[in-house]
Amino acid sequence: MDSESKSKKSEPGQEAKVGVKGNVKSLQQLSSSGRAAQEKRDINRNKRAAASLSKAFEKEVAKGESLMSLIAFGWIRRRLSWKASISTM
Repeated sequence: MDSESKSKKSEPGQEAKVGVKGNVKSLQQLSSSGRAAQEKRDINRNKRAAASLSKAFEKEVAKGESLMSLIAFGWIRRRLSWKASISTM
């Protein structure tokens, strides 16, 4: 391979322009897919949080935890369930 066929490194300060072909419909579909994926991650995150709270609650009940902490847990759990159901609408 001779030295002429090798590409030269660009000099600092040079600009390059790159074009991207696409249309509005394709971009809207990508944007919509991204939003749907984010919503799915949010729903899954809320479900995991509710499951973790449930597990923690069961451990506290087994230890004989106070009524106030059980009430607080119930409120948090309902709040997370409500938030997850809103996300699916």
